[in-house]
Amino acid sequence: MEKFLSDMSTFTRVRRPKNRGRSPGLIREVAELMGSDFKERAVVFHLHAQGRIPPFAFDSGQIRQVLINLFKNALEAMPRAAP
Repeated sequence: MEKFLSDMSTFTRVRRPKNRGRSPGLIREVAELMGSDFKERAVVFHLHAQGRIPPFAFDSGQIRQVLINLFKNALEAMPRAAP
């Protein structure tokens, strides 16, 4: 129980962003990481951004995890393709 509470405390602690990332290429990086999951579900991922995406500061580790969760949730919500 003590380990569980310690883990929960770590999980719920609000961390300040480290502002170390400056590249919108993180979306492509995560899409490549998720490539086998997309292929398994017969999903083709296309990133289409209108114009230039201006650089902005963010914590790349936090945003990477958000994108992974978003992609996984989207894949789980999609119906499976017929074989």
